[in-house]
Amino acid sequence: MIETIFEGDFSEGEAGLFPPPIRFSVNSISTLLMYRRLEVLYQFLHVLTAKLKKIEGVGVYLLNSESFDDKTLSLIKQLMQCVIEVKVEQNINYLRISGLHGVSGDWMKFTLSKGQVTILP
Repeated sequence: MIETIFEGDFSEGEAGLFPPPIRFSVNSISTLLMYRRLEVLYQFLHVLTAKLKKIEGVGVYLLNSESFDDKTLSLIKQLMQCVIEVKVEQNINYLRISGLHGVSGDWMKFTLSKGQVTILP
């Protein structure tokens, strides 16, 4: 199905079944890493991210960073154009964005309410 979407057979402009840009999500890279070696998963994600970039699609990948070493995280992150990290300290939510031009890479406080993210001063 993904290959058919990449070939464009489902999309006929704005009215198509999958109007551009194609949005693709991997709900848990962490789970995939539990069942496959890092090298195999890296190759899979490399192909997937390259295809998404070619069609100007958007990929969202979730990874629990606490479960893996720095080498693994670094390898996976290098495939991504943008990385959003989230952490909670003393009941305060923080996020950090790297890879976007003009966006600070500093940790920022944020709240989430009804699907709306608000950056706090």
